[in-house]
Amino acid sequence: MRSLVGRWNPLVDDGDGDLAPRWWWHGFPEDKQHPWRHYRLFLHDRGPDRARHVEGHIEWTLLRRRGFGVGFTFGRNGGESDVGLDIHAGRLAAVYARLRSPWTRWARIEKQGDDDRDWYKARHYGVHLFPHQGCWFQAEWDARSGEWSRSQPWYREVSLGPRHVWGRSTVDTIESAPAECMIPMPEGQYRATWKHEVRTRRFLRWPGKVRNYWQRPTSSVTLDIPGGIPHWGKGENSWDCGMDGLFGCGGTTLEEAIGRAVGSTLRDRERHGGPADLPHPMTVAEAEAWATARRGG
Repeated sequence: MRSLVGRWNPLVDDGDGDLAPRWWWHGFPEDKQHPWRHYRLFLHDRGPDRARHVEGHIEWTLLRRRGFGVGFTFGRNGGESDVGLDIHAGRLAAVYARLRSPWTRWARIEKQGDDDRDWYKARHYGVHLFPHQGCWFQAEWDARSGEWSRSQPWYREVSLGPRHVWGRSTVDTIESAPAECMIPMPEGQYRATWKHEVRTRRFLRWPGKVRNYWQRPTSSVTLDIPGGIPHWGKGENSWDCGMDGLFGCGGTTLEEAIGRAVGSTLRDRERHGGPADLPHPMTVAEAEAWATARRGG
């Protein structure tokens, strides 16, 4: 938590009868080993007039493993912020900024009544190249976040991708019967269920049918871990302050899926503080009770 006292940051009543700087901020590194690669910074306002509060949030990521294309999105919000700006530069970097202030009130989406269920959905305006697999170009104008319907105006979301060139396709899936496997962890073996799937894409019309001659099936393995492999939550929000866990994982082969499960759990334990000394394999609920008993709670 940081704050600077001065002309632009006067002392105000903090609500408990004490004086404190009006604005204060705190940061949260998502990557504990390399904080500069993924960091969140929050600005808070203690001013007496809530209608004139200036609060914000900025998050950046650098050198990511996967990107979200190249482009930008400007958003009008109805929740905790008035406006938002997302800038993507592929795997190189991304910046996410949110702001709520008297000067951005013009963009705020106000709730029209108790039956208004759309006020909290952000309205997006932006342009992206290769925002996700299967899309080459996307443009949004007043598009609702996480929502699409056939009745909406065509200009809200315009996209171009392989589907527009090659036509519709379907996927044939062959699943194996579930089987059991063991996931090795420092405290012992965790039982899991794995399933193998083979998918083959087929195009239904020309010119896409030409691709059917050289389409190759893709293979994947999914793991289901009953009870989960425990690790502490991030501790950033009220719902992830306790014990969390890994309940599923995937890969192209069984060995890869098991390796990912082990690696992901060990990384989360290192980032969030364990638990590193479990006496034996435990479910997430059992690990929570074990940790509580150790604290004397």
